[in-house]
Amino acid sequence: MRVVAILLLASGCELVFELKDPAPQDGANDGAPIDAPATFRYVFVTSTRFSGNLSGLEGADEKCESAASAAGLGGTFKAWLSTNSVSAANRHTRFSGPYHLVNDTVIALDFNDLIDGAIEHPIDLTENGTSAPASTACGDRAVWTDTSGLGVQSVSNSHCNDWTSGDTKIFGAAGNSAAMDMRWTEDQACNSIPCNVQSPIYCIQQ
Repeated sequence: MRVVAILLLASGCELVFELKDPAPQDGANDGAPIDAPATFRYVFVTSTRFSGNLSGLEGADEKCESAASAAGLGGTFKAWLSTNSVSAANRHTRFSGPYHLVNDTVIALDFNDLIDGAIEHPIDLTENGTSAPASTACGDRAVWTDTSGLGVQSVSNSHCNDWTSGDTKIFGAAGNSAAMDMRWTEDQACNSIPCNVQSPIYCIQQ
């Protein structure tokens, strides 16, 4: 609060007045910007491809965080992956608003729409807004997931040993970054890809 003192001299008397700025109203922020809550969440496919050895779910999440941060996307991101013990749907916040690509194209109206078997648009853009990178298997649009269109594991034991193996004799299931139907996350033609194959992953903002 700013205080201004005014000194008046009159007839040998000193009169002092203080002018005070009005106290701020409750909730005032003295001019500091207020961040409005986000009304949507970003989804992207990574511009980098990986073998099935993602250093587990935690390592995959870190890869999503790193990609998002480098692209200037705020918030927390997690990988869209399942294992025998953890489903992708249970790893993610069930946001009630829409999910967007980085160019603001809507891919789902809310989380329930994301896991109802189909999406509004393929997840075909990376964190940088470029086209999804080509995989080295399964029609070149494979994305590691082992997750069905309902957000649960799609194929038992097809998760590259909990996403820790790049072995040619161990397998992982994938989705298709060019698809809008259930194949976006569960492409039957991609259910047994050797874990040495290089494919991107999906990342979803929480």
